[in-house]
Amino acid sequence: MQIENKNHFDSSPEQHKKMLQMIGLYIRELRLAYGMTQKEFATQQGIGKNSLQNAEYGKNVTLLSFFKIVDGLISPNDFFELME
Repeated sequence: MQIENKNHFDSSPEQHKKMLQMIGLYIRELRLAYGMTQKEFATQQGIGKNSLQNAEYGKNVTLLSFFKIVDGLISPNDFFELME
């Protein structure tokens, strides 16, 4: 698989941080819309509460934790379509 447009995203650290924060806010909004606490949701998805907190605050989390979070909120395809 070849990536056709390597410059699709701004590669500056500041832009990465903003993008992670935006994703984190979106995750938090979806979780709250389900009426769940961080602890309830993290337990349901089989991740640690700290992993969920890190994701919601735009900090690094593992890809596995990220996909478990997204899968508990919305289908992964829908999540990425909404992020465009």
